[in-house]
Amino acid sequence: MNDGLDHRWHTSLRLTRRMSMLGLLAACATPRSVVASGLRAGTLASIDTVMNAALQSRQIVGAALRVQHRGAALLNKGYGLADLETGRVATPETVFRIGSVSKQFTATAALLLAEEGRLSLESRLSEFLPDFPRAGSITIRQMMNHTSGIRSYSSGIDPNRDYTIAQFVDVIRGQEALFEFEPGTRWSYSNSGYYLLGAIIERASGRAFADFLATRILTPQRLADTAVDARPEMVPHRAAGYMPVEGGGFRKAPPLSWTVPGPAGGLRSTVGDLSRWHAALFGGHVVNREHLRDMTTPARLNDGRLASASTLGPVTAIEPGQDYGLGLALSSVAGRLRVDHYGRILGYTAYLATFPALDLSIALLTNTEAVPADVPQRIEAALLADPVFAVS
Repeated sequence: MNDGLDHRWHTSLRLTRRMSMLGLLAACATPRSVVASGLRAGTLASIDTVMNAALQSRQIVGAALRVQHRGAALLNKGYGLADLETGRVATPETVFRIGSVSKQFTATAALLLAEEGRLSLESRLSEFLPDFPRAGSITIRQMMNHTSGIRSYSSGIDPNRDYTIAQFVDVIRGQEALFEFEPGTRWSYSNSGYYLLGAIIERASGRAFADFLATRILTPQRLADTAVDARPEMVPHRAAGYMPVEGGGFRKAPPLSWTVPGPAGGLRSTVGDLSRWHAALFGGHVVNREHLRDMTTPARLNDGRLASASTLGPVTAIEPGQDYGLGLALSSVAGRLRVDHYGRILGYTAYLATFPALDLSIALLTNTEAVPADVPQRIEAALLADPVFAVS
């Protein structure tokens, strides 16, 4: 999630360049929880080079990386620091906020309700939020694939306030120029659509969003370190979040109530849980075959064109050549389908990708905002060049 909040609202701790570099170099020198089986030494060295370069160039404070193949970890490792002030190192057990990687969990929750007959992907928003403007012309599918036309919320928000989902729906409703285009005519990334989807899940299930997610998805799939990130909780192994400072160094990310990203980006997790999650999802153990196909089918506009053919504004969720399904981005890399999502939120950047044909997943979590996309891309390139995965 790129929350769009004005960082001028916040004050934060500036850390000196010397402290940052000494801490990063010390942490970089000590591998932690490494598992490697089947990958050649050169592949592992290439991945380490990518991560260490990101640390030394101050793109990342700390990170956890897990590469999983056929349910087994090929690489499971921490890099850098989970907390600059205490010197605590990052490990695969470190807990990070995952931003918009959360959207696939919200999409899955809606699909589970569809399987129970409590809603349909073609249901109108008006069935659940009748007072929302133009609700009768927007489908749940359009909110899930970002073709609803509802502008992503960016103003009128108190980042330290704990909103109910109903209260935040009112915030979204009050956005100036609420619609960017007619529903189904273009594609534009919308956190608002996913927040409204959270409200629909509450109405359709009769349960709080966090409770529904926990009881229907997280607990059954044994995702013990994944949760909607309620602020009062003390979370063992939580990483502190940081933002880069112009000219070098980092500052601590300001606080943000989970209710601001909410169903659009309010979860926390670990690389182990995220790898387990994708193994279950793509293994057919979460939603039925029809809905998994929906999640991984490119969105189309009302006129039948791929939604990626008509994007509006900054493309924050997909890069050139990508399409979008339901809560998941879709693209081809080295001739193989890649299903992935980035997440960006105050102090954190996340990436989760699976190559279904290879049964290969990559989970990368960092405690630094705005990590360049080429970091996971270079990791993927190194993996796909390995003889285990090389495509002729």
